[in-house]
Amino acid sequence: MNVYDLDKTLDWLESMELDEETLRDTIESVVEEADIKRLMNNVAWANSNDKALKDAAKTQKDKMTDKIRSAEKRIERRNEVAFRVLSRLEEHKLKTEEYSFWVQKNPVKIEYDEQAIPDEYFKMVRELDKDAIKKALKDGIEISGVSQTQTEGVRIR
Repeated sequence: MNVYDLDKTLDWLESMELDEETLRDTIESVVEEADIKRLMNNVAWANSNDKALKDAAKTQKDKMTDKIRSAEKRIERRNEVAFRVLSRLEEHKLKTEEYSFWVQKNPVKIEYDEQAIPDEYFKMVRELDKDAIKKALKDGIEISGVSQTQTEGVRIR
């Protein structure tokens, strides 16, 4: 039996119409038979393996992101040099057996000084102030549209 099977069995038992004492005894018996310590150790072991896998994947992702960034910078530098060279030619064009090169105007680039731009050109974004809501709830203020729930979770050391 694995932890998923145990969970399903316990759900099934709880759905039966048993009196409280019978239900408790039956659950205890099933849990004892299932070797819950072994099952929980398996959960912790699997979590540790998945965490190591996640960390390794993140490290690889970061390395690949760095490689992408480096390749993009190399492409940009080569294009800048090619632009400077072509700009010095009379026609700003060059054709080889494999490629054609030419200088062309880019789309107009708009630069913004946000401090100098009038308010009418800004979008106003409605955003919840969750910290203010938490403080108000802590102070005992009721807010419509806000509810609190207390959940529980497993911690493994």
